[in-house]
Amino acid sequence: MESQNCSNPGGDEGALRVLKLAVGVACVGAARPLLDGSEDLLECVRRSNGPDRMLGSLLAMLLVSAGVALLFGVYRGCRWCRLLSWMGWLLLPAVTVFFLSNALCRSGLYWEDPLKQGALLNHALRYVAPVVLLTWMWSVRKGSVPLGGGGLWMLRGAAAATFLGHGLNALRGSPSHVELIQLTFGAGVSDPMAEIALDVIGCVDVLAAVLVLAKSWRWLALWMAAWGMVAVASRLTAYGIAGGWDAAAIRACNAGVPLVIWMVWRRSAAGRG
Repeated sequence: MESQNCSNPGGDEGALRVLKLAVGVACVGAARPLLDGSEDLLECVRRSNGPDRMLGSLLAMLLVSAGVALLFGVYRGCRWCRLLSWMGWLLLPAVTVFFLSNALCRSGLYWEDPLKQGALLNHALRYVAPVVLLTWMWSVRKGSVPLGGGGLWMLRGAAAATFLGHGLNALRGSPSHVELIQLTFGAGVSDPMAEIALDVIGCVDVLAAVLVLAKSWRWLALWMAAWGMVAVASRLTAYGIAGGWDAAAIRACNAGVPLVIWMVWRRSAAGRG
């Protein structure tokens, strides 16, 4: 039954694969800060005199295992890939708890910093996407491929939250965003120029966050996916592949989830036509 539904061109098989890919890449990227001991969750553990190094290693193993399993699951041409995909599915609850806990720790540790207070907004796609993937893969197992309305609204809400959080940080003149712009475009970009660019970016991000909830415009979702990919690529252009691959990978859902939304909306429009 699963293979019959997945071969249905009217279904959302392609969108499901994109979501697997985005969550899998984000999991692999999140493992590096855990091994380095630089993750906010580990700082909370250290302040409680807990075994932060051991926990970091265990969490990194869990995330890499989930990520690799989901990435193999993107390809459905072999039985072992499908089996690995379901192994990744079993780990998705733990992945969700990790990303949510890390966002809560970041917000709590730096509550006085307005740029980090909104970690729950900024990281919404990281902990919501695994939940949607978990329920979506289970519905596929039961014979239903298209993404349900509840799951789609969760993705829209998470995308809106992430764009809103980043937009507000840009409007506040986030130093890390100024640095990204200057490292990407060179020393010729002064602080005032970067801050003007951030004002424009912030306004556009906030507007996109509102519109993705209010309107089902396919071009908007596609633009958000492209802009999310720019955010991913900026970590590589600013810090290089060796220094920025993990920061880029962990943001895979910033581009992947809007792309999933666009693919679902495109399928719905084709169905109505």
